Amino acid sequence: MRRSVPPPHPSRRAFTFGAAALLGAAAVPALPGAARAGARTGGWTTQPVPGAQPDTMINAIAAPTRRSAFAVGVESGAAGRAPVALHWEDGAWRRVPVPAGVVPDLVDVAARTPARAWAIAQSSAWTDDPLVLRWKGGAWAAAEAPVGEWVALDLDRSGRPWMIGGEVDDHLGPRAAVYRRDRTGWTRLLHGPLAEAFTAISVRTSSDVWVGGYGSLRHFDGQTWTERTIPDPSGYAHWVLQIEHVSASEAWFLTVLTHPLDMTARLVRWDGTGFTAHRLPRPSSDVGTRSAIGFLGSLTTDGHGGAWVGDGMYRTLRHFDGTTWTVADVPMQGANQIHTLTRIPHSRMVWAGGRLPYTLRLT
Repeated sequence: MRRSVPPPHPSRRAFTFGAAALLGAAAVPALPGAARAGARTGGWTTQPVPGAQPDTMINAIAAPTRRSAFAVGVESGAAGRAPVALHWEDGAWRRVPVPAGVVPDLVDVAARTPARAWAIAQSSAWTDDPLVLRWKGGAWAAAEAPVGEWVALDLDRSGRPWMIGGEVDDHLGPRAAVYRRDRTGWTRLLHGPLAEAFTAISVRTSSDVWVGGYGSLRHFDGQTWTERTIPDPSGYAHWVLQIEHVSASEAWFLTVLTHPLDMTARLVRWDGTGFTAHRLPRPSSDVGTRSAIGFLGSLTTDGHGGAWVGDGMYRTLRHFDGTTWTVADVPMQGANQIHTLTRIPHSRMVWAGGRLPYTLRLT
């Protein structure tokens, strides 16, 4: 059984082109500060978003270095929904314009260097408006792209963008798809049934790529796509929501089961030979019997063997050190709705953003 619950706003975690959105979840109150037993201390600070509106939403952050970062999202103003694009430089965020006509919902951004970044927008309908942006000469420019509804992207070591989403094939109809851009343009590398709903991609190199979606997980070695199965005693498949590479032999996955009655999120580790799943603990306030992160969940590694998870349902930031879960001590705990987490390479510094008038940074 699959139930469709439309997300309140489209984002890289809100698939819109026909696949089911997150399995239904009951409304849950924010986790009170007093319930944060064993909170992990340290280092989270707020970095204001200039001119933030009450509904400003940061969907994705890319931080190639300590001194440079990019953030994208959407907000509503007097003229309606508008894209948000930010650039971190000189210790503060500044707004940067996007080309006219770009679809407002900027949902993902990726960058390998301060001079090389890509971003995508998502539309709830097929459109010829620009959906892909390229950071060029210190500004965003529209880039040619296949017609489709794109959900997420990543860059390989050469800086080439890979993106996932859906398109309509002239012969096969609606299909989930994976594309890579080369010097000659975009090349489709994988087609799958639309029901797979590719929702997560992580690219380490052009021969080490993970793609996941509804009941599906595949790895690309540069020539062949291999299906992988995350086992579960229930026999139900995992819906892969987020993927984070650690190395050629290690990766983390944030998932929920496709089981209609078990929406507990899992943090799953791949060690090169098999998977180990860890259930996210329920809040200590013990509301209800089910826990879900869903499309508001975010994931990044911590740089020393563990992972950070942004819990959009209970509005907490959690840390897993490989054995123990703790709840981070962040400003305005319980009021934060985290949509994105990213770690600065070769460091333990982490950025977080979401439906907030600021971003969070762990230093």
